[in-house]
Amino acid sequence: MFEQFYRVPKGNTHDVKGFGIGLYYTKTIIEKHNGSINLELNKNSTTFKITLPNGE
Repeated sequence: MFEQFYRVPKGNTHDVKGFGIGLYYTKTIIEKHNGSINLELNKNSTTFKITLPNGE
């Protein structure tokens, strides 16, 4: 889940805005802090649960 992806350039046209930094990078950062990210899908909502240790 949350695999890395790449945008394919189309010449000099930039019809898609943004940096493409998404859930893959979020997951990587969270895991480097010994945390986790989970996805819950319901009929009317999508929930991302991020858990990080207290740092004790």
